[in-house]
Amino acid sequence: MEAAHSPRVAEQVWLVQQQVIVLRSGLTSRTAHTETSLVDHEAMTEAVADGDPDLAASLMEAHLAMVEIQLLQNMHAAQSKDVRGQAPGPRSTERTAP
Repeated sequence: MEAAHSPRVAEQVWLVQQQVIVLRSGLTSRTAHTETSLVDHEAMTEAVADGDPDLAASLMEAHLAMVEIQLLQNMHAAQSKDVRGQAPGPRSTERTAP
């Protein structure tokens, strides 16, 4: 965010991060997903630092597709539990940032 040299960009990124945290707060997070996400973030950061916007965009697109699949799987699992009469909510104490 600092690299953008824009308080407005930094604020917008922070707001998106907060929304993601709220959306993921009730979902299961697995260590493997966390590790994969961190690797993705590092690769995107390197692409930006190397001045390769096409690679950064491609990596971000792939990352967001993976996150979407994970969120949908978790939401489906939570809905299945709700249908069976179990209380919704976190199924793990592991939490990750996007």
